[in-house]
Amino acid sequence: MRKILFVFAFLLLGLGSTQAQVVWGGSAEGATSSAPVYYDTVYIHKQARKYGLDPVKIKKPAIYQAFTEWIGMPYRLGGNNIFGIDCSRFVALIYEQAFNVKITGSSRDLFRKVVPVSVTDLQEGDLLFFARKGGIFHVGMYLSDGKFIHASTSEGVKISDLKEPYYKRYFYRAGRFLGLSDDPATENEPR
Repeated sequence: MRKILFVFAFLLLGLGSTQAQVVWGGSAEGATSSAPVYYDTVYIHKQARKYGLDPVKIKKPAIYQAFTEWIGMPYRLGGNNIFGIDCSRFVALIYEQAFNVKITGSSRDLFRKVVPVSVTDLQEGDLLFFARKGGIFHVGMYLSDGKFIHASTSEGVKISDLKEPYYKRYFYRAGRFLGLSDDPATENEPR
């Protein structure tokens, strides 16, 4: 019986599988930990292909692991759970899960906290801001190949492309939090 439990635990943790990859990650509470987090890279690659992303370009699997459970969740202004989430809270939640970073505020507030980045220099995890005459009204997180994840007011959490006419028209700027580390032993405070 003990041997069966050991084998089950071994397989459950992914130690006996080529599908698991050890990467640094964190908890949703933003606490740092020195324990490695296991991600099912086969699952992450499958999800990436499903949404038209190149799995080879994935540098931060924690982002993909975090957002896949949110795809299709409805949008709700001020929402922060599976019954509805807004764009800025969604981005904050992914940052908490993937980078051990707590960020707060509206899309306008987040814009004031990032360092501008050129569209040609975008990296996974950079924030994309959208604006109209009244100012910034939306934020999403860049993935790769022009695609980003966000909480859409009409379709909920989804992956969109910056080349789509609507997003191309309203795209304002991109930004990046500096000083982030993938090492959970490091306190992550966005500068």
